[in-house]
Amino acid sequence: MKKRFMLTCQDASRLLSKGQEHTLPFRERWALKIHLFFCVSCRNYARQIGWIDQVFHLVAHQWNTYHLSHEAKERIRESLKKAEPGLGCDHSKEEDHL
Repeated sequence: MKKRFMLTCQDASRLLSKGQEHTLPFRERWALKIHLFFCVSCRNYARQIGWIDQVFHLVAHQWNTYHLSHEAKERIRESLKKAEPGLGCDHSKEEDHL
């Protein structure tokens, strides 16, 4: 980022994205705040990526909190044990077809 009085929209979008993952240094934070004060398009973009980030974290949290009960896990294990002989590839039968 070149030293200028005002950030460009490209610089602002880069800082907005960077700010989603890390805390921005003081200077970059203030430069971004000043740019967002004047630029409606970048304010809208900041709102949109903030919303996307919130939705992503909500969905990720729901995926991480879904757990099978112990009984359900046991039913799956038993089903797999019963089905195991029929699973996989039986290479001995392939020789008959050659």
